[in-house]
Amino acid sequence: MATKKSDMYIQRNKSTNSKTGKVYYSVLLCSKYREGKKVKTRTVTNLSHFPEHVILSIENAFKSDRVSSVLLKDIAVERCIEHGYVLALLHLLKQLRIDQVLEQTLAASDALLVKAMLVGKIITGGNKLCIFNWLRRETGICEFLGLDMNNLKVSHLYSSLGQLWQHQPNIEKKWFCYYQRASRRFYLYDLTGTYFENIAAYDYKRVKMQMSVGLLTAEDGFPLRIQTFSGNTLDSITVPQQIRSLKEELGAEEIILIGDRGMHIAYDLMHSSEPAEDEIRFITALTHAQIQTLIARGTIQSNLFGKELAEVVIDGKRYILSMNPELESFFEKSRLLYGKYVVFTNVPAQNMATAQIQDEYKKLQNIEHTFRDLKNDNISIRPLYRDEDQTNGHALLCMFAYAIIKSLEDKLFPFLKVYNQTNKTQLSFNDLTAELNNIKICELKIGKGATSIHYPALNPLQKEILEVLNIESEKITKFEIKRC
Repeated sequence: MATKKSDMYIQRNKSTNSKTGKVYYSVLLCSKYREGKKVKTRTVTNLSHFPEHVILSIENAFKSDRVSSVLLKDIAVERCIEHGYVLALLHLLKQLRIDQVLEQTLAASDALLVKAMLVGKIITGGNKLCIFNWLRRETGICEFLGLDMNNLKVSHLYSSLGQLWQHQPNIEKKWFCYYQRASRRFYLYDLTGTYFENIAAYDYKRVKMQMSVGLLTAEDGFPLRIQTFSGNTLDSITVPQQIRSLKEELGAEEIILIGDRGMHIAYDLMHSSEPAEDEIRFITALTHAQIQTLIARGTIQSNLFGKELAEVVIDGKRYILSMNPELESFFEKSRLLYGKYVVFTNVPAQNMATAQIQDEYKKLQNIEHTFRDLKNDNISIRPLYRDEDQTNGHALLCMFAYAIIKSLEDKLFPFLKVYNQTNKTQLSFNDLTAELNNIKICELKIGKGATSIHYPALNPLQKEILEVLNIESEKITKFEIKRC
């Protein structure tokens, strides 16, 4: 249908909130029409969310005296860009200051590629080739980051991984500095094994080699440091190095290191001259063999295991005895140790009560959750081997990816619980990320050579998710497409 352009115009409005003093701007597409002898104005649509260059194009078109018409067959979708989830991840990446860490330690090109890989890793869960193909296919990420894909090769991604690890000491210090709060003194540490594959050996034999990953986290499981070791590395061998790093390299003042029974933290501290045992506090657990030895010596008695926590103190060392209540009736007539635990610590009683020690030890489940997420399909820390620096850089990339996912989970899970209860739904975390991913920018071709940008309206759930993530809805719809 023909539209008389002279009847339509752009109206720009400015208003100020009298209470807050905040200034608001709006851009409206208006038209004039006649009602009897009076000329009136109506608002056709709100253009405030459109980029300025699009608004100017529309405004210039209305200044022409020509009459134009557009047929339905001349309107086509040129492309759609996955917009919402990518923007949310970049928002969290910035909120966590990962962008600062990378930009202050790496060359600009490497920092840019690492940020792109981080987003790609979370969205695709794939290897670097998968991420590279995703970047080529989904041009939105290059437009968000200003990434030039024209001359980019997969090898550039691997090269940036190598640079990531080469600068690991400075990256680690800055990251730790941001998250080393004055009140922090508890650190969780654990080691897990994963295998990686040597792509150089694919032609004649698929070779799987084991790699150990050591992870240091805050007591809520937030990752602070990641390191890789050869697959046959014993858990306990890595403990002294972690303690020295915490004190000497990262500058931690008060340390209470929490590790499982396989770490042998107490043994390492008691048989090491540096750091002195009284400088480092630990909370760990005894192995079944160690418990049996203590029972045989008469140090502890098996009848102390029960519903209530029991504590034995010897030479300043505290042994806290407990039993899984669900297994109590099954083993009550037996001296078997299944379901029976002894938490061992050198934290003075005046500093922490028995129940507190037990509760802190139980927080090791947080680091176990971290390892599960690192190994699942969302991150998949298991790498393809290229060279040592790139493999280590891959591990560091996965640690940052998990920090983003954990931040996302911490924000969305409480909301999800309330939302499902209120609306009688059974949505999952993946349903919420799918909602974000469904927010797209569509570039339309209208007639010959004319283009426009369409932002689908946000549904109520999408608006709520963005609000939980502290992302203003206007930021979703104010994005200028730039051709890479």
